[in-house]
Amino acid sequence: MSKESNTGCAQVIIAIALIVLAIQSAITVISVAIASSLAWGSGVTVGLIMFYASRKRLITSLRQPGKVSELVTLTFDGNRLNCSVNEAKVEKYSASSRPLALGITASTVTTLTFLWFLAQETDAFVGHKFFETKMSVLASTIVAGIISTIIISYTFVKVKAKTNLRQSIRQEVGRWVSSANVSLESTSELQSIVQSIAGLASKLNINFPDEWNPKIAAYVENNKPALLINTSGLNKLLRKQVSDARDVLNKLEHAIQIYTDVKQVYLQTAHEATKRHATTILQMLDEYSMQLESSKNWLLTREWNKFMAVVTAIKDDLENLYNIAINYQETSESNIEEQSSMNAYDILGVSPEMTDEEIHQVYIQLVKIYHEGTGFVKNEKKWKEINVAYQQIMEERKGKNG
Repeated sequence: MSKESNTGCAQVIIAIALIVLAIQSAITVISVAIASSLAWGSGVTVGLIMFYASRKRLITSLRQPGKVSELVTLTFDGNRLNCSVNEAKVEKYSASSRPLALGITASTVTTLTFLWFLAQETDAFVGHKFFETKMSVLASTIVAGIISTIIISYTFVKVKAKTNLRQSIRQEVGRWVSSANVSLESTSELQSIVQSIAGLASKLNINFPDEWNPKIAAYVENNKPALLINTSGLNKLLRKQVSDARDVLNKLEHAIQIYTDVKQVYLQTAHEATKRHATTILQMLDEYSMQLESSKNWLLTREWNKFMAVVTAIKDDLENLYNIAINYQETSESNIEEQSSMNAYDILGVSPEMTDEEIHQVYIQLVKIYHEGTGFVKNEKKWKEINVAYQQIMEERKGKNG
């Protein structure tokens, strides 16, 4: 036979030997696999149970308020609670290896326990052959361990542990997002009232602060975890804010009505004083205008009673001043030394028909303006002139009544 023929025969013999070896190995592996099926079957079963139980526990733990707030982003736009998924946090929890590690550990421990048990029962691993040689119990156990490892690994690869965990977490988060993106009770009503308050405040040329929406926004910020599960607390706060805002609106409407009435009296008085060239009264009106403007501060601090008291007092004074303006007679300038020849009533802007009390009230108002020490204008000459005129009138009246 030629050399080439010998080589071809050798290759055929080797191929046949390899095939026989593979068949014998397969038979041996299948035999050992069947003999150890109780071990790896129990291991896979226990491992999967532990895996799914751990995964369910992980997902359930995410329902806690503190965990929920980490997985979603919650905002409040004045009308709605807007919830969106925090992708970074979801990925973090999806990457958890705890369920997989627990499942594999449980599978391994269970499988090894049963393999040890089977090894003690020699009938289970006796009789396996590799060609004509019987495998020892130890060899059979080792082969069974390798087979079990392959089966367990393949099983956990097929369940796609991390992918399924990520999907489960996304489904759970999606449920929260869907339930949280809802309109809240009373928000539209509150916004309408707040806008009405702002409109009334603009009529007074003041910037009335919105204290209702900031409180709601602060509540949302401090209670995000709870709001993802239950919005009853926020709705209760909304109803209270609506009630408070409506109360402020009613009081502000009443305050504006009083303010408007006072402004009308002020304008009437100013008109009469201007028509009669009553400089003294016009100067007094300037002071009242400042007082009226300052009274708005009580509105900004919600001190309604103080505002009403101040504005009502201003209104009473303006009504008295209006009556004075109607009876005002224009006077000419003169020196203090010529006071005896002047009409003291004209200097004070009063009429002889007025009572002592009415004249005294006008005098008090003039003191507030011109007094050289405490007056608003601090006109020494005018103050002395007014004081002399008032003293002269009181002396004349005292003499007539005496």
